[in-house]
Amino acid sequence: MKKSAKTKKPTRAKKAGKPKSSAFYAQSKRLGFRLITPEDQALYCELYTDAKTLEHVGPPLTQERAEQSFGKALEVTAIKPVKQRITVIVERATKKPIGIASLKLVDAENRRAEGGILLKPTAHARRFAIEGSLALISAAFRRHTIDALSAQVSIGHKAGEKLAAGSGYVRGTDIPPNGTLSAKSSWSITREFWADNFK
Repeated sequence: MKKSAKTKKPTRAKKAGKPKSSAFYAQSKRLGFRLITPEDQALYCELYTDAKTLEHVGPPLTQERAEQSFGKALEVTAIKPVKQRITVIVERATKKPIGIASLKLVDAENRRAEGGILLKPTAHARRFAIEGSLALISAAFRRHTIDALSAQVSIGHKAGEKLAAGSGYVRGTDIPPNGTLSAKSSWSITREFWADNFK
């Protein structure tokens, strides 16, 4: 008696579910933003004690102050519901960290947050600033129920103003100097404008 041919099992159709979520808080073609961890202390202190990196931000911190600030950054990033999210920006191709980003809720009632990125000087020449800024804005509106995002730029910092405008921010009123902090220009972008132009 001939053996019957084996019946081929029907192939199961893959479920059309959501794509696997990324480990990154925010991402772009070349960059990934991951939540800050205790292992990032050296990077954090390197950025916040370097006068060149902070040229248009504020005075550099001492090593001791930078370490204290890092400890607070870890604490606030872990708070739920979200008060602030501090992330490390890495170049996806090399996994090397190139900067720090922050998203901070500044007005819960009106659902406004403030965003900013701080990159190593060597990262600016590769146009990582605009790519990182757009990725952070996108994550802010996609991940959180905020209606507007703001940023500050030192008065006279032309590259910073160009970056803000290119990211979709609109310039508002100027902020006078305060103590060791120089005068700033304020910028903002609304959820509606982002959805119409960048989503």
